[in-house]
Amino acid sequence: MAISKGRYELQASIEDTAAMLESLAIDINSYYKNKISTIEDNIKCTKENNPNEDFEILQSMTNMQEMEIEFYKEFQKEALEMLLIKVFSYAEKYFEILLSRLSYTRNKAIKEYSNDGEPRNNISDIEKFFYILKKHKKLSIIQITDIWNDYNNFHSLRKDIVHRSAPKKTINIEYINLNLSQISKLLMTIEADTRQ
Repeated sequence: MAISKGRYELQASIEDTAAMLESLAIDINSYYKNKISTIEDNIKCTKENNPNEDFEILQSMTNMQEMEIEFYKEFQKEALEMLLIKVFSYAEKYFEILLSRLSYTRNKAIKEYSNDGEPRNNISDIEKFFYILKKHKKLSIIQITDIWNDYNNFHSLRKDIVHRSAPKKTINIEYINLNLSQISKLLMTIEADTRQ
């Protein structure tokens, strides 16, 4: 049956995209950790191979490598920030697809949310889409944070990154993957609730 196949395709798409993002996050994080570790090993080796060298000479021998480590740490931080934005976009994209089951477009949902007089400050499109889904379907959850526990902080971090403010929290791979797992579970729950 075509309809049933389409529904199962959406589940697979949600899960496969989450798995791909998790794998990408692990690969990117590993790449930078390995680069930094290799340079640190080289610095250690240089110091061990030159035990009688003056401190200032040793420092001049390893100075470029120390700078390289700082560059890689900055690149790693930026890569994780980009991943956080991508994970948030993943949630947004699938919320929009779930809205289409109710014959809603992004603009129609945002307009109805606004017309209903709902709060506008610091409200993401995800929250607006969730409002519309909840308004028209009986969902098994009351709010996004029932499953995506750190939604508010994640959204705040995303805003800080996009608007080039200094994020108030250090982003690491565990944080991204924990939120990704919760987002996937949230999407799968809403997918099941909106399937009929």
